[in-house]
Parts: sequence; structure tokens; C-alpha cells
Amino acid sequence: MEIERKFLIEKEIDLSSLDYDDIVQGYISLDPEIRARSKGGKYYRTSKSKGDMVREESEKEISCTMYNILMDNR
Repeated sequence: MEIERKFLIEKEIDLSSLDYDDIVQGYISLDPEIRARSKGGKYYRTSKSKGDMVREESEKEISCTMYNILMDNR
């Protein structure tokens, strides 16, 4: 389950020393919400349920080939 939250910060924070992964994401469908995502050298199909603040999210690892097919057809 995912809970959507947003926060306002009062001052800029230096994040340059933190580890991170680039995430590339494309929407395949908005109803239902389905995304293709590349993260850390792996590929995923992500689905989210309906809702505003609280939604179920499922993520399934897919092949690079399937990721490219999904991204090319969005």
C-alpha cells in the first residue's frame, strides 16, 4: 500500500552526498494507472489502484525487451 504525501521544506537541502538511482518512467494507461519503469538497471511494470491518498501499488519485474515495447507504444 502506498500513501501519497507531499511536504514543503523551508530551506534547500544538500543531497549531493547521497546515493541514488535514476528512474525513467512512462505512463502506459491512466485508467487503470499502469506504468513502465526503469530503475537501477532493472525494468518494471507498475500498477496502481484507484484512490486519492491511499492506493495499492504492485510492481512486477519485466525484461528490457518488454520495457522497450511498452515505452514505444505509449
